Amino acid sequence: MDHPDYTPLPKLNVKEMLTVADTFEMSAVVGRYCKNTGEPPERALRIANETKKFLILCALDHDQGYAIQDPIDEMWHTFILFTKPYFKFCRALGKPYIHHAPTEENHRKATGQVRLDSYAKLLKDYETTFGFAPPTDIWPQPGAGQPRKGPDCGPDCSYYPPCCNKE
Repeated sequence: MDHPDYTPLPKLNVKEMLTVADTFEMSAVVGRYCKNTGEPPERALRIANETKKFLILCALDHDQGYAIQDPIDEMWHTFILFTKPYFKFCRALGKPYIHHAPTEENHRKATGQVRLDSYAKLLKDYETTFGFAPPTDIWPQPGAGQPRKGPDCGPDCSYYPPCCNKE
């Protein structure tokens, strides 16, 4: 008897991967993300759809190792917690599993420009692959410094809605 985890993986092109992503159900993931972040459901759904596009880019070149930022990173973390759907989504894209390999904090500090360059490459690959630029309210543009989020972010907060600038 064949086990579903060991069925052959499909060989998909970008258009087919987008169809998989567009039809893949993530309501439980989106619900948890909303609960954890306070994001409204409509925006969380957009972030989930963009996260699926990010995972398509990873599936196309799984050794690329793109640097990402919130809110995509936070949604990806949430999706990974739902192990069965996440595993199913990766396999539907034709990959056994798309691993999350975070950078150690000390290494991150030492290689800030490398991370910025990797993120800029991700944005370029997104536009080349999908034929349009990523939405800037979900994919912050790379700047001179690392985006900041949290209680000390101040006026440069890169998270939407601003997490601490509630003027």
